[in-house]
Amino acid sequence: MPKQTRRNRKQSKTVKSHDYKCCDATFDGIHGWYKAMFEKLGWMILAKTKGMGEKTAHYKHSIERLCTAIIQKKENTHDIDKINDLDLLLIDAEVLLEHAKKNL
Repeated sequence: MPKQTRRNRKQSKTVKSHDYKCCDATFDGIHGWYKAMFEKLGWMILAKTKGMGEKTAHYKHSIERLCTAIIQKKENTHDIDKINDLDLLLIDAEVLLEHAKKNL
């Protein structure tokens, strides 16, 4: 078998959609993501005033993905306390998403 070089190696393509399900996010990962989205809101308000519409669109999409990740984690979690925590995170993330859609 000939040695693979860069030219004859199979090229992987970047997946543009985030609708695929690779693996579940961890609870700590979701909590950190949730916290970062709230902290980033101030920066997005400044980005909107400077006319950076693409940044705010990506921010809204990231919040939608966060909500999806929380729902998926909730479906696969059996611990009642964590499910209750995820419910609270989801409610707050949905409020953040509504605010971002209305004001950004």
